[in-house]
Amino acid sequence: MGFRKFCFNSTIFRKNVRSFWPVWFSWFLVCLWTLPIYTWLQMHNYTEISTLEQARQQADKLRFAVESLSPAISPWPVFFFGAVSAIAVFSYLYQSRSANMIHALPVRREALFLTNYISGLLFLLVPQFLAFVITVFVWFGNGITHLEYLLRWLGLAAGEAFLAYSLAVFAAMLTGQAAVGVICYAGLNYLYKGLVNIVSATRGMLVYGMNRRSEESWGDWLSPIPFLQENVQLAMEEKNQKFPIPEIQGMDCLLWYGLLACLLTAAALAVYRSRALETASDVVAISWLKPVFRWCGGVIAGGFCTYMVWETLFPDRFGNLFWFVLLFGSVTGMGGFFLCEMIIRKKFMVFTGRRMKESGLFLAVLVLFLVCVEKDITGLEQKMPEEDEIAGIYLEGSYRMYLEEPEEIRRCMEVHQSVIQSKKEFEQYFQKNFRKKEKPPVLKWSLTYKLKNGRSLKRSYDLPLEDCHVEDAEGATGKLFALEYNPEKYLEYYFSAEPEQITLTGEGSFLHINGKGEYRGRELSKEEEQKLYQALKEDILSGNFRIYPWEYRKRDTENYTDALSFNYRVPEGTRIFQGMEEKFYDGKYPEYVTVSLTRGCEKTINLLRKLEILEENERIMTEREFQSIMEDTGLLE
Repeated sequence: MGFRKFCFNSTIFRKNVRSFWPVWFSWFLVCLWTLPIYTWLQMHNYTEISTLEQARQQADKLRFAVESLSPAISPWPVFFFGAVSAIAVFSYLYQSRSANMIHALPVRREALFLTNYISGLLFLLVPQFLAFVITVFVWFGNGITHLEYLLRWLGLAAGEAFLAYSLAVFAAMLTGQAAVGVICYAGLNYLYKGLVNIVSATRGMLVYGMNRRSEESWGDWLSPIPFLQENVQLAMEEKNQKFPIPEIQGMDCLLWYGLLACLLTAAALAVYRSRALETASDVVAISWLKPVFRWCGGVIAGGFCTYMVWETLFPDRFGNLFWFVLLFGSVTGMGGFFLCEMIIRKKFMVFTGRRMKESGLFLAVLVLFLVCVEKDITGLEQKMPEEDEIAGIYLEGSYRMYLEEPEEIRRCMEVHQSVIQSKKEFEQYFQKNFRKKEKPPVLKWSLTYKLKNGRSLKRSYDLPLEDCHVEDAEGATGKLFALEYNPEKYLEYYFSAEPEQITLTGEGSFLHINGKGEYRGRELSKEEEQKLYQALKEDILSGNFRIYPWEYRKRDTENYTDALSFNYRVPEGTRIFQGMEEKFYDGKYPEYVTVSLTRGCEKTINLLRKLEILEENERIMTEREFQSIMEDTGLLE
């Protein structure tokens, strides 16, 4: 009996159920819609194909039912109602009268907390379980008995509800206002990712070779909503199944999130036990968190505002703008610092001597951080892995390529070293030409070192494309062009890392633009496609074929407007380069590639004429000639 009084109060529990029925009833309706109703509607639209064997029909029906779980997997609804439930059951903390009245009852704080905590958690779990039970009958009614998929969903839903609610309760304990509690809850969900983005953007603005966009990091799981949205999803697992069924992937994180939820609950209880009743209606209810609130607000304001202004005013700016970042970041950071203090104290006059000293310390730390990043005290600009640590290098420049031979890796590292050594030269060049109406041509070059320990090192640079830089064999751009001029890599770029194992699907086509600028497409037969592929392959390997970057002037005079398109298959797991990122062929769909013809494609062009796909007297235009026609006709301004 004593234990029950310490942990739970049934009277308060019943009051919560009666008072906050709109919360759990609304969540119940959402669960009904996203699971049983949506599943029933999807199954109602399912049409059995009588010609299929019974096993295949059952597999198709099960796959259809599992795919209908997709809306119920989204973390957004449960995180939203987790916040609503937490704010509702602890709403008495946000008004002095109700806080004093509740705490005047002969109930221990531990019992108050646990009763309200359990109430809100059941508001989420019970509707989920009822929706699960109803869906079981929907599945049974459609002849589906594989309930393991529904049980996995129930485990996922309960785990997400436990995490979302625990995080919301913890956020509710930190403040004395309901609206601020919601903002705090959203902030905790994105705080880590936001700070990582700010640090990445700052490094990208100040450190040579670093990208302003953030990349995946070990701690991404500290931002639950985006992490769950990206990693927990329905997908086909690569298994040798006769009738593949989607699986809920990414559920491994639930164990760790469950432990995190337990820690958040314990922390919320500890805060509740020591929370002063006078903090009702305060923005920050915990005194020692007020400096954290001010400093986080200053960092976020300074980083976010500086990055947004940079992207607005200097979206294509290459080079260091340290003084801009220092001055603008310091001003907006201090503005964010004092804005948070105004919010805490609910007045504008907050410039006291004590707060000015703290703001001076904040500014000193901020300036010190920016100076350290600018001076590159960590050596990020010069950092390159040892050659024996590298498993391969993925490059994106004039085209995409992957290097794994020791000699290729060594040459690439020489190019990278030359780019690093050319930092001052390139920065001065782009800063000098930045304000010109016609921007100088630039090659965006990025490389990713794939290390043998499973990690990677990424860098990206802007390289000038004027002839004086390209034709300098000892310069960084000239060395890069020499590295990229590799017929075998050209062939791999278009037709995968295993071009000798390619299988054409017979769905190729030829695109031609006549002298009037009119497009004409021609489907190729399987025989024509095979012959043209062999001719193009010979042209590429002959050394006469070149791939030039988009802004390089020779591209307009060397590339024709005509192009060949191929659909092909290669062995599963083969590296392909036509996507926007590193990718391996999954075997599901044919790969599609379009190859623009160039002056070096003599055999291919002659074969096109021989096959009468291209008329004997029909001229092929270069990209520059086509652009001139478009300008003359007014179609291109």
